[in-house]
Amino acid sequence: MWWVLAACLMFGVQCGGEPESSLADVVAAEGFRMSVHDGSAFEPTHQLFFEPRDDLATSSLEQQDHEHTFELVDSDGAVLMSVPADFNRDGHGGEYWSVVLEPLPDYAAYRFVSGAYTVYEKRRSANAPEVSILGLEEGQVFAGDSDFEFQLLLDDEDQDILDPVRVLASVDGGDFQPLDGPYVAESRLKIRFGSDFTLEDYGSPFTVTSSVSNPDSPRIVPTGSQSVQLLIVVSDGTRIAAAKSPVFALEPIVAVPPLLSIYLPADGDILGPGARLGVMAYASEYHLEDGVLTYRSDHYPSSSGQQVQWTSDIDGDITGRVQSDIYGGFIDPGLSPGVHELTATYHAESGLQATESVTITVLAADDPVAALDDHYSQFSGVYVGETTTMCVTDNDIETDRRIDLDTLRITAAPELGTAEVVASEDSPDCGRQIQYRAPYGVGDEEVEDTLAYEICDQSPDRQCATAQVKIAVYPAGYEAYWLIE
Repeated sequence: MWWVLAACLMFGVQCGGEPESSLADVVAAEGFRMSVHDGSAFEPTHQLFFEPRDDLATSSLEQQDHEHTFELVDSDGAVLMSVPADFNRDGHGGEYWSVVLEPLPDYAAYRFVSGAYTVYEKRRSANAPEVSILGLEEGQVFAGDSDFEFQLLLDDEDQDILDPVRVLASVDGGDFQPLDGPYVAESRLKIRFGSDFTLEDYGSPFTVTSSVSNPDSPRIVPTGSQSVQLLIVVSDGTRIAAAKSPVFALEPIVAVPPLLSIYLPADGDILGPGARLGVMAYASEYHLEDGVLTYRSDHYPSSSGQQVQWTSDIDGDITGRVQSDIYGGFIDPGLSPGVHELTATYHAESGLQATESVTITVLAADDPVAALDDHYSQFSGVYVGETTTMCVTDNDIETDRRIDLDTLRITAAPELGTAEVVASEDSPDCGRQIQYRAPYGVGDEEVEDTLAYEICDQSPDRQCATAQVKIAVYPAGYEAYWLIE
């Protein structure tokens, strides 16, 4: 175990006062990988490995080229170590150099060399970075259904970019094992920052999460444990620092409640008599088996054959009436007339379930027509000083009482621009439309103007309905995200 002590001294890992370290406690091997394109070398990435070099799936010796070498030099320029680099070319003129070493001597600079030519050289930083763990207490216990969270405080006296940051965990006193892949953190412990850290990031705590309810960051130890300890290792590109967390506990997860969202129909939808009702729900769940927490999700109706149960407080269980199509599912013919509370229920394998409800209205044949609100934004918005014509009755719903398009009238004038009802010469199906002229000035940002209209039916005992129209107005020269090519 002599090399563990040497690594503590070499990398600045605080080993004093700790029990004897396991092989995964510190970086066992280091790697450098550089790409060269069109003759320009990009700064190499520093790779951290927690197992001996011989145990790594490194490139074979046949890929090494003695014309392409990696060298470590001292402060006087004398070569301390020179090894062949793995060298590969792609079909587009790119070159890739890489090397994995253990242990490294105390060097002043490293360089990639091709023959007698130095392709890239970098001096070793004067100081190792600093890392601290905040927000965890010794003996802290996290319940089986709670999220786990702490913060990292990173700093570097040399103002270097800090990358990578690696996370290892020791469970119930076992060896520290990486929670991430070879180079970047995977989702079991999510660190909320980008790949590189620059000076402005220093001193700002970064939140690290592990969760029983977030598919992007499932729980770090799904089966629970008596004790967990984390080891955080960070590199500035040439030097490494590490910090250990207090020992805490994560209680076992018995079952994780599933999640369910109704996509179709939307809450508040109004449908005509006997109209096809589109239905679609999105369900997700964690499945715990043999101590492994896996995540799965699907849209329902689903090709997998699994179903979400659909019920209506008027028509009862309507699951058997749901048919599948490329957009999800539908019920055709639709539901009985009335105001329905429509509920979707998903039953997870754990035995737990999730439900969500929406309220929709299905009109009867003799109900009045329904005028639905309109929202003109993005592609259908208007710039200051310009005019747009809107077929506001296009989405209104008829019953046996057919819409009388000639009855269209504005009941509340817009607050910013002006509007009038005009004949619909270019769209005969609209009959009449509302022509809106935007104001000539609205400031520097997008604003929203509003008006209201009324439409009536053709029956002798005429009945009418009203709706609101919202129009996005853009200032001159404004470039919304959808306008940028």
